[in-house]
Amino acid sequence: MPKKHSIEFIREQFRSHGYTLISNEYRGMRYSLEYKCDKHPEAISRMSYGNLNAGHRCKYCKAEERRHSIEDVRRILAENGCKLVSEEYFGNAKPLDYRCLNHPEEVQTSTLNNIQQRRGCPKCARELLSQKYRGENHHCWKGGFHTESQRARRTIEYANWRKKVFEKDNFTCQCCGDNTGGNLEAHHILNFSNNHHQRFEVDNGITMCRNCHNPKISGSFHNTFGTKSNDFTQLEEYFKGKGTYFKGAFSINKTLKGVLDKWQEE
Repeated sequence: MPKKHSIEFIREQFRSHGYTLISNEYRGMRYSLEYKCDKHPEAISRMSYGNLNAGHRCKYCKAEERRHSIEDVRRILAENGCKLVSEEYFGNAKPLDYRCLNHPEEVQTSTLNNIQQRRGCPKCARELLSQKYRGENHHCWKGGFHTESQRARRTIEYANWRKKVFEKDNFTCQCCGDNTGGNLEAHHILNFSNNHHQRFEVDNGITMCRNCHNPKISGSFHNTFGTKSNDFTQLEEYFKGKGTYFKGAFSINKTLKGVLDKWQEE
């Protein structure tokens, strides 16, 4: 049976590699021992004598050996289409300031790891995704055909109209009184497709909640009357039968009805 080493012998072995042994007891080759590296005295590390004998060394020293120089970092960023702005480098996971050569007007921040994995410039990433999933490569692709009505609903004019309708109705469903955020929809009194001149007239809009408006919900306006060729008469009938918040008020709104009659004559 081999003779067990003394703690003094183990201490000398650690000392020969530039380490100061802190542990005062040695139980065997696999027993973890505390020590300090002379190059990193602020940190207490652990290692067994077996690992020391097998060539293991201070993890902080090993990290420094692997760490890139500032020139290496500049070269890596240049290979990835970036120019380094930071003057110091502290590790792969530490933030670096840089400029993307495709978007040099803005100083951006990322880690070397992210840049090496092509996760650096967010603008380049968005452009790459846009190219990759554009057109027929997108999962929602339907052949590239949009009706004139569909295109109109994607304009800034439509978004502004919708907001003004909500403001006019105090962000409240004019059928049931629901004012839950994110639950409101703007309805065209004279239908959107056939009445081009009234599409963005605020008086041609009325606020309704999803339960009262969405065609996928049973009992809603569009579920009852469909989504084509809707008019004032259908809406008035729906409000009379379902409205509890402004019940009766909608049917006697002569000013609004007079405006609608004038539009319909046009």
